[in-house]
Amino acid sequence: MKLNGLEAGKIYFFQVRACNALGNSDWSFWSEGYLVPNPLQTVVRNEEGEEIEPLSSSDSPTSIKLVQP
Repeated sequence: MKLNGLEAGKIYFFQVRACNALGNSDWSFWSEGYLVPNPLQTVVRNEEGEEIEPLSSSDSPTSIKLVQP
């Protein structure tokens, strides 16, 4: 999932839920605040110069973790 339109320097909080043919799950708890980095900060790139996206993982059906490698 990609979120567009977030403003640099602002803190955002998120909730997620799963949706499939069987219906929708409950909403997750609110995330910790995410501070959108300033666009002038260094972007993490691989050897080919491509931007590296954050990695995501989940330890439970009600949480997700995003990490910038």
